[in-house]
Amino acid sequence: MGFPVGQDIRLRARFRDKNSREKVDPTNLRLIVDAEGTVTTYDNEIVQDGPGNYQCVIPTPVPGHYYYRWTGDGMATPDRLLKVDPTHF
Repeated sequence: MGFPVGQDIRLRARFRDKNSREKVDPTNLRLIVDAEGTVTTYDNEIVQDGPGNYQCVIPTPVPGHYYYRWTGDGMATPDRLLKVDPTHF
């Protein structure tokens, strides 16, 4: 079961130095979302919650699989997947 179509979804990311494990703030941070073949890049919409912690709210206008990845200079998160379900109304 996934999120209902039309619901805004808050995606979060946490970045840490791979050696020291201290929180870090990547430069040129972007969130890339592939919603059933339509790719959108978010940058100005990203909000920093604290050192190394970020969030971005994305719309879900169509049902299907949404792949997403956070990227910044020299670092990135693994690709992740969320499912958006159609509604009966």
